[in-house]
Amino acid sequence: MPCLLIGLLFLHPANAADCGASAGLAVDWRGCEHKGLLLRNTRLSGGRFEGADMVGSLLIGVDLRQSTLADVVLSGSSFRRVNFHGARLPHADLSGSLLRLVVFDQADLRKATLRDSNIQDSSFSGADLQRADLRDCVFSRVRFNGADLRRADLRNSLLTEVDLSGADLSGAIWTDGTVCAPGSLGVCRRHGPNGS
Repeated sequence: MPCLLIGLLFLHPANAADCGASAGLAVDWRGCEHKGLLLRNTRLSGGRFEGADMVGSLLIGVDLRQSTLADVVLSGSSFRRVNFHGARLPHADLSGSLLRLVVFDQADLRKATLRDSNIQDSSFSGADLQRADLRDCVFSRVRFNGADLRRADLRNSLLTEVDLSGADLSGAIWTDGTVCAPGSLGVCRRHGPNGS
């Protein structure tokens, strides 16, 4: 009998994702494929989405606060009134997406890619965007105040009405390809003639 119980534990581990679960609080869709997902006015805070493939999704009025989305693929998606406050999105792929009225305040976006995205009326206040790929983006009326943008790549991006107050841009690659000097807070300071 003990062998049977051990076998059952391995067949149905308590921490396994449930890809067929309905969208809701603390849903576990780790590694699941939900391409072209349509979610409206849904609370998913505290959910687990590590490695999920959700390419081409449409999220409107979705609450993803404190969720874990490491390595999630959401490229080519549209987000409107989505709250990622305090969410973990390291290595997430949101490239080629449209984001409007999206909150990433205090979110972890280290090494995430938003390349070629259009981001409007959104906030990254206090977010960790170290080494994030922000190339070829359009940022319009976006707040990055207090964000950590060290070594982020902003080449060829267009910034209009962007608040960078208190943002750390040390080592970031600016829109024109210039590497921001150490201590660049709120503005990309150029290195002096001797590299300092």
